[in-house]
Amino acid sequence: MKLPLEDEDEVVGAITLIFCSIPDKKLMSNLFARLLSPSYENIGKVIDEDHGHTLRQNPSTYMESINSAARGLHRIGTVFSYLAIHLSTSLDPDGSVVALLELFWPMLEKLFLSEHIESANLSAAACRALGLAIQASGEKFGTLLPKVLDSMSINFMSFQSHECYMKTGRGYTMCIPGGCSKCLPFIILASHLLFLSPLIIIVVLPAAVIIEEFGVKEEYGPLFMRTFERFSSSTSVMALTSSYICDQEPDVVEAYTNFASAYVRSCSKEVLAASGSLFEVSLQKAGICSTALHRGAALSAMSYVTCFLEVGLALLLEPEGSTSERSVQDMVIRVISISGEGLVSNLVYALLGVSAVSRVHKSATILQQLAAMCSLSEITKWKAVLCWEILHRWLYSALQTLPAEYLKPGEAESLVPIWLKALVAAASDYLQSRQCGEISSHGHMQGKGGRLLKRLLREFADNHRNSPNLT
Repeated sequence: MKLPLEDEDEVVGAITLIFCSIPDKKLMSNLFARLLSPSYENIGKVIDEDHGHTLRQNPSTYMESINSAARGLHRIGTVFSYLAIHLSTSLDPDGSVVALLELFWPMLEKLFLSEHIESANLSAAACRALGLAIQASGEKFGTLLPKVLDSMSINFMSFQSHECYMKTGRGYTMCIPGGCSKCLPFIILASHLLFLSPLIIIVVLPAAVIIEEFGVKEEYGPLFMRTFERFSSSTSVMALTSSYICDQEPDVVEAYTNFASAYVRSCSKEVLAASGSLFEVSLQKAGICSTALHRGAALSAMSYVTCFLEVGLALLLEPEGSTSERSVQDMVIRVISISGEGLVSNLVYALLGVSAVSRVHKSATILQQLAAMCSLSEITKWKAVLCWEILHRWLYSALQTLPAEYLKPGEAESLVPIWLKALVAAASDYLQSRQCGEISSHGHMQGKGGRLLKRLLREFADNHRNSPNLT
């Protein structure tokens, strides 16, 4: 009888940590090979061309083989995850990860190229195992990056319902078995399908994991840009043109915006400076998705906008120095000058309807960040494309273009000056908290301006709670 996956994870994890304590590295490698041999055999049966073709002739047998291969990938991933725990607490050099990678990647590469990868279960398990391998191996994985990212983006283009190729997700806690009192928060990859055990693993899928691990390395810049471009131009992402569609594909929304957030946080200034057109597309999609009724999709999209603006403001506050710094600052202003009006319009829409109250804090933060950018630009060469007057126009346009049934007569004219006054004070709060290093503790929302802005938006959301749903 097979153990439930969460129980198997604990058993395999305990065995892995015991193996890691064996001083004889050759013996340790042999033990790992024996532990994972059934897993490799199950995967091998699926990717073997002759055997795989025979399996397909019997649907029930084929499905059983796919599930066995997926379970094998899950076990391999679990071993990698506990190897990462061992390596994080051990100063001794360890070749066990390298030895496992030498066996694992050729097999996984063949699997990604096979027709069997169209199975959502198998794709998710493969992506989970790959992400955990990346986390465990770190720098050792560098030589495989081009092949891996190409596999991720090409497979997503082929099977766009499988958002596991780019998805990042929420963190859980991994507990070390054996009664250890130390529970490590561990950012790794996992499946969004039936293999999830929230008590054991935390989810972040391969492309985003790779960006987070290797984003600072300039030599991979073109590769990361190509991956972002493939995701952004995919049919499933390009189809996100209304809140209704976003509600139908919340997993894709969360995967794409979380990947974009990882890209913004992790890539070098040179890569960011060259990615302006990608940010324009992704921010446009994020703005649309922020109006979705699906809470997770909307908040994930708004989090990406907040992330971009936070990184952008940090770059703008840096003194102009090298060409790369000037280029990335110019990119930030250009992108916001192009995307800002759409973002403001979508934020106003997001504050209408029954689900609006949950978005007040995110909306206030985004508007506060936009206001801070306008405040910075007001005294620079960028004033012509981003300033208080332009933000005033965006706000007025966003309210004026709402259908008549959403606002009372004259409400737009009365709201804009009140909001703008609050935004001026909120921008000052934001920039001051930036200088004091309080951004991470939401100090920018604790000032008088930030609190006033949030109160005004909450009142607006409360007063329009019964507005028709927007699609």
